[in-house]
Amino acid sequence: MLCLASTIQEPVEISVFLCIALLLFSASIGSFLGMASYRLPRNIPIGLSRSRCTQCQTTLAAQHLFPLISYIALGGKCATCRIPIAARYFWIEISTILLTLSFYCLYGLTLYAMTAILLAWILLYISIVDIEHYSISISSLLLLGVVSLLLLYVNHQPLLPAILRSSLLTLGILGIRYAVSYCVKRESLGLGDVILFAFIGLILPWQYYPTLLLIAGSAGIIWDRLHRRTTKAFPFGPCLCLSLLLCLLFPNVTALQQYC
Repeated sequence: MLCLASTIQEPVEISVFLCIALLLFSASIGSFLGMASYRLPRNIPIGLSRSRCTQCQTTLAAQHLFPLISYIALGGKCATCRIPIAARYFWIEISTILLTLSFYCLYGLTLYAMTAILLAWILLYISIVDIEHYSISISSLLLLGVVSLLLLYVNHQPLLPAILRSSLLTLGILGIRYAVSYCVKRESLGLGDVILFAFIGLILPWQYYPTLLLIAGSAGIIWDRLHRRTTKAFPFGPCLCLSLLLCLLFPNVTALQQYC
């Protein structure tokens, strides 16, 4: 079975033109992710009305639709009512650009890189919604599952071993979930997180599981320490998404064995 390290090639030639094109395109995707992650959990249609200020309801002008530029130009305030704009849109666009350019710079303009970028956008959306609403929608998980299978195919990994290791990982996580929930007398891990584990099991060979759990667990501990005074809820999905992205970006570093 091939591991993710098999996707590592010789240093790729970075095109300045492609970098600029990807920067602009990923910025528009980041703007869309910011809008979708705000509207969809609130059951607001994403295609029937233009973006508007959430405070004064003024429709945004075309030059204000890119948070990275407009947030800086307007000093973080609405152009009409001057009420501060939520910083989420700025950071979502920054994150989208950084993830997109990182995969391109590491893997070039390849089918694997483009598929991994698409996966990264979905993981970013899942993380945002989980942080803000403490839930992971079935639709986003289904989309993640489709792209996970596509990445599996692009990376030339056989399907049956991937399904087997995903099933074993999911059963193990379910066992831990029920055991911990029984001990603490409350739900310890959402089913959305369990399904997320299942799709991660499809993508990552077993050599990456220790690092995956270590990074996700460490991120979870840090989140808990930073937010335990403000909320008792614990969104573990973003921790898993971060861990998976790091494994995809740095496969030779995060694998348990350097060679598979």
